[in-house]
Amino acid sequence: MKNGKLAIMLSLLFLLPALSEALELDNSYKIVEQNNKKGLVNNQGEVVIPAQYDDIGWSQGQVEVVKNVIGFKRNNLWGLINTKNKIIHKPVFFSLYPAEKYIIASKTGKFNNLLQYGLLNNKGKVLIAFKYANIEPHDDYLIASYTNKKQERFGLITWKDKILLPFRYKEITPLSETSFALKDFAGKIAYYDSNKKDITELSSDSIIYINARHAIISVAGRKGMVNDEGQILISPHYQRLQMNKDQSINALPYPQWAMVSIDHKSFYQYQYEKMHPLGDDLLKATLSGYETLITRDGQQIRELKGIAIGNFEDNVAIISKGQKKGVMASNGEVLLEAIYDSIQVMTDYFLVGKKRIQKTDWFIINRATNEVISTPPFHEVKALSDNFFAARLDRYWALVNGQGETVTSFKFKNVEATLDGNAQVTLIKQEGVIDHEGNWLVVPRSGKLIYINKDFYITASGFCRFLMYRNGREYYCTQDSLLKREHDILEISLAGKKGLFDLEGNRLLNTRYDFISELQSDSIYTFQKEGRYGIMTKHGKVLTEGRNFEELYEMSEGFIGVKIKGAYGFVDANGDLRIANRYDAILPFSEGFAAIKLLGRWGFVNKLERLKIQPLYQDVSQFENQLAMVKRNGQWGLINKEGNEVLPTAYDSLRRLENDRFISKKNNKFGLISKEGREMVFPKYDSITDLKNGYVKVERNGKFGVCNVDGVIKIPIIYKEIKYDSYNDKYLVKSSPEWETIELK
Repeated sequence: MKNGKLAIMLSLLFLLPALSEALELDNSYKIVEQNNKKGLVNNQGEVVIPAQYDDIGWSQGQVEVVKNVIGFKRNNLWGLINTKNKIIHKPVFFSLYPAEKYIIASKTGKFNNLLQYGLLNNKGKVLIAFKYANIEPHDDYLIASYTNKKQERFGLITWKDKILLPFRYKEITPLSETSFALKDFAGKIAYYDSNKKDITELSSDSIIYINARHAIISVAGRKGMVNDEGQILISPHYQRLQMNKDQSINALPYPQWAMVSIDHKSFYQYQYEKMHPLGDDLLKATLSGYETLITRDGQQIRELKGIAIGNFEDNVAIISKGQKKGVMASNGEVLLEAIYDSIQVMTDYFLVGKKRIQKTDWFIINRATNEVISTPPFHEVKALSDNFFAARLDRYWALVNGQGETVTSFKFKNVEATLDGNAQVTLIKQEGVIDHEGNWLVVPRSGKLIYINKDFYITASGFCRFLMYRNGREYYCTQDSLLKREHDILEISLAGKKGLFDLEGNRLLNTRYDFISELQSDSIYTFQKEGRYGIMTKHGKVLTEGRNFEELYEMSEGFIGVKIKGAYGFVDANGDLRIANRYDAILPFSEGFAAIKLLGRWGFVNKLERLKIQPLYQDVSQFENQLAMVKRNGQWGLINKEGNEVLPTAYDSLRRLENDRFISKKNNKFGLISKEGREMVFPKYDSITDLKNGYVKVERNGKFGVCNVDGVIKIPIIYKEIKYDSYNDKYLVKSSPEWETIELK
């Protein structure tokens, strides 16, 4: 709180009387201005203070004379002068304004530039020394504050500087002439009555006065009402409270949630804005921004003040509090407090990093014991496999086993994981590979090293690339590039020509091809040379070469789509034409059928090129689970492999789900189709969601319910929201609240 503004946690509708009424103000004077300077004249027009000051009045804008004195400003500082033009106090104050019978002033400290507030009388005498960070008057009291380690703390004092409340509060707010709301640094609020000299704990998070006698309190997001004596009139259970002219209260409860079974039997009741299932006996509930973990029966496990919970995987979730991170178990137990800047969750370990001024301390924590197994802290840690790590101290890396022990010294410039979970390490100008025990699999060699497996690696020296045995014996040397892929090693010449080795070092293709595909269907490669295509087995047997294909597609079910002379067909792995190139377009084979387009319409052929389904359709999908989606006359339906429409082409759209069911849309309404093509739910809902448990959530006019796959309503369509709790095979249903009227006693 600065510049005379009270640190308040509420919006007061009752205020202190205006200063012009509360103070002994003399309005028989007015300000005059001459040559950009100001002075003061009385109501007879006599000059009582010559116009020689930058300003006359008070720093908060008042211009009244108080007990024959008024403020004056010179060189941006305020002083005190009387109506006889006698300077009572020289201009040294940053602010100066009247309060009750006295004058509040502020000036910078002797040893810093922070403002310090004190109290003067009208003769300029210091009544309260300049030691407070702020002072606010309230009837017979002053709300004052100290700044300690950049934290402002409030207390209550008298006009004679007697301490009534110690300086330990985050905020103090006047509620009446003699009562105050006290907010501590934990965010809780108490009530203080200066007449009774006692403090009543309200256990509330905020308080907002709506008139001189009533205030709304908030406890963990729930609102209630107290009077000016701190008595609870309405228990804090509500979302909103409004006072009517007749002093009755309109109260809006929070939404009612229930956990129900599919037969609509209710087990538990809750009142929250939002709810989300997290585990077998764990729910996250939200209330006015407050997130809480509760059990199924509604028992609160812990408040999540400022804590966000990520998704639970492997029974743990990363939690965040501001920029800090921690780990929570699925039962709500916090395994690691949110004090870390980085966390990586592994099967048996947590890798955690905590920032310091210029570095980050990294630790390896055993999940089973929750103990740090690596000491001292590292400057960086990364996982190479489930129980093998690279750790850095300053500029150099070492290797660490699952017990947190270093198996090498800190001497590597870089460490990366190999595909088999070992460590590829870089020394100053050499690279090698080390196993979990610290043994060399590939001794360090000059140049870049690409580890292939326990038998081979690629390295380079000068203009040459080498395919090497693990023992360092040279297997193959070339000036071409060698690129390791998932299933092979691609050789690329300076002219861009390509060749191929398998991962055992066997030459599959010489370096003379323009294109070599990745391994397809774990069986073949396709390649191209000077516009002509070929096919080869994964063992290097060339099945066909030099075929005049214009395009060649990936293999599906043993057939490869081709384009020959502008038309499409299929060849087998030998390159022999199995489906004639007579079609406008094709789709890959699926379940023994391939979609073909002829004369602008789609149909299907089998692998013997028998036309199984006539080309009648505007669009089609591949067959999946014995059915294909087809479009005719702008409408979608389903056909089987006999070409029968098991679902008529009568829908605006169909969307296949992961479980092979379909969402249907007709006249902007949605329904559900079974994986056999049977209409399970007629399209009459605004939305429909397959819950993948034999039931679907449906929406109509903004309300939700649940029906079975036969369309029978199991949970009525009356709820504002429904969430399926897969952990307990139950449903969280939300009802909209209604306003209540409460008569105050």
